[in-house]
Amino acid sequence: MEYLLAYLNELNGFKFGRLFSFKGDLDRESFFLGGLAWVILVSLVVTPIVYLGMFAANMLMMSGNFNAAQSVFYILAALLILIAIVVIVQALAAMKRRLHDAGVSGYYLLFWIVPILGAPITLWHAIKPSQGQSTVTEA
Repeated sequence: MEYLLAYLNELNGFKFGRLFSFKGDLDRESFFLGGLAWVILVSLVVTPIVYLGMFAANMLMMSGNFNAAQSVFYILAALLILIAIVVIVQALAAMKRRLHDAGVSGYYLLFWIVPILGAPITLWHAIKPSQGQSTVTEA
């Protein structure tokens, strides 16, 4: 639980705004174990939503109510897109805090745009040990 709270930037009590904060540091262990816990938690929330939505849409289609089934699909898609946006922004914030702790500028996140080489370069910096007091200054 400690790793998940560190990953979510919530060690000092829950404040929703800190969940998406790009400021601060995140040690390597909390980044990887907290990230794993976050993926498991999100999966446990999203999977039932998908199955219940698909079940409801299927039941509506079997009863001949195609417009209602289509509406359920649209609501489900919108909900999943919203969840995906929240998870992606939070993951970027955690990765930026991890890079800062490793002594690397948060701008290295832009390497994800580069096909094939971007992810390995950024992950290489994410697995580097903590630098203690970071000397990276960002505007």
